[in-house]
Amino acid sequence: MDYRAQLDEIPSDSNDSHLQLVDNINFTDLLTTIRAFQESSRTLDIKETQRLQDHMSGINQVLEATGSAPPN
Repeated sequence: MDYRAQLDEIPSDSNDSHLQLVDNINFTDLLTTIRAFQESSRTLDIKETQRLQDHMSGINQVLEATGSAPPN
């Protein structure tokens, strides 16, 4: 999902909409998946890796768009 496109549609003075978009990113699913693999002896397969990368990409897009991204 492209969160950046959704962010572009939100008026710049609408912090509530940014928060709502952040809430839509399924952090619980992401954290549950990461924990499950930390506790497991097996490694991520290609689909699982892609799913985690998609989640992280969405999170990074929101952080960048809201000026909350950590400096490189």
